[in-house]
Amino acid sequence: MERWEAAGIQRTSTLRSCKLTFYDNNMTIKYMLFSYPNCAECDRLKQCLKETDIDGEEYNLILKESKLKIREFIKVIKRDIKGAIIIPTLVLQDGEEVVAVLNNREELEKWLKSKD
Repeated sequence: MERWEAAGIQRTSTLRSCKLTFYDNNMTIKYMLFSYPNCAECDRLKQCLKETDIDGEEYNLILKESKLKIREFIKVIKRDIKGAIIIPTLVLQDGEEVVAVLNNREELEKWLKSKD
């Protein structure tokens, strides 16, 4: 078993377009999606990601390893009015640089359109 499988990380392969395809020769975008099972908004965002050409990983926040991973982004993650982390959280990176933190399908579609 691969290390990422043991940590509960689901890898996704090259994907297709969520109404848009992301192409930028100057950027190599990868995503990390932090979500919970049985979360409707998480499922909507996952479906959108499956329709894009962005590669990435999914982290199930039920697992300890995923909770530790999300802490790496604690300074950039969005929170609600009570201070709780908004789930799903989609972190888009170009190399080590965080280029966007999004929380739903609409935000992802808007971000993709802005890169057109």
